[in-house]
Amino acid sequence: ASDIFVTIMKEQPTHFRAIEQIGIVAKELGQHEKAMNFFKAAIEIDPTASSPHGHCATCLMELNRIEEALSHFKQILKLDDRSYAHMGVAQCALFLGDMETSKKHALRALEMEPDNIRYLHEYLSGHHKYKTHDDPYLKQLLHIEKHTLKKEDKDIQHRIYTLLHKAYEDLKDFDLALDPKIAVQILFEGMKQGWFTGKKLTDYIDGITEDEKEDLREFSNSRKIINGTDKQVQIALRSQESTHPHQQLGY
Repeated sequence: ASDIFVTIMKEQPTHFRAIEQIGIVAKELGQHEKAMNFFKAAIEIDPTASSPHGHCATCLMELNRIEEALSHFKQILKLDDRSYAHMGVAQCALFLGDMETSKKHALRALEMEPDNIRYLHEYLSGHHKYKTHDDPYLKQLLHIEKHTLKKEDKDIQHRIYTLLHKAYEDLKDFDLALDPKIAVQILFEGMKQGWFTGKKLTDYIDGITEDEKEDLREFSNSRKIINGTDKQVQIALRSQESTHPHQQLGY
């Protein structure tokens, strides 16, 4: 597809869509500087188009050039009142320590798309402090968890259960925070994704059946997923004991 757009651009150097699409391909390949050159060219061709500003902003966020990204998100809002641009301003402002601006735009994004789980997660995890069990956001989370959450949508599951855990911790309702369906989700996915220490299961456990000495080494090192090396050998021995029956059954 990119070859087609290159051909179009050679024949029509000011073809807006072709230039923007080549930039998108470069962005997906991680060539952010190159991509931004195409997006800036697209902006020159059509200054009223908001999409190249959005692409530039996401590139700049990847490069940690937050203030420049913020200017592009603000330009989008001058051209078109888009929810993703409000969320972009909110994220940039949060990085820059401007909490009031961040909260204002995050709330505006949520007003425009109240069911957008990503926006809800960004706002609640970055700003919101739960004070009562009647908090409307907590009710919204519980409604989503009960009525619309699909088991196969793992990303949304992680976001919702993480937010519920935060809510119950804010409310000091530790019984609910330790509800197995919330705590277990966070525990398992946290270990798989490396939420706790930056280390994840696949950094240490290769899933290959090996001798006991090697299994013990893997289990022992994987303790770093949670909190370093505290009692790592004792825990590794227990883990190894619990896996033996499964291995004997061929698991």
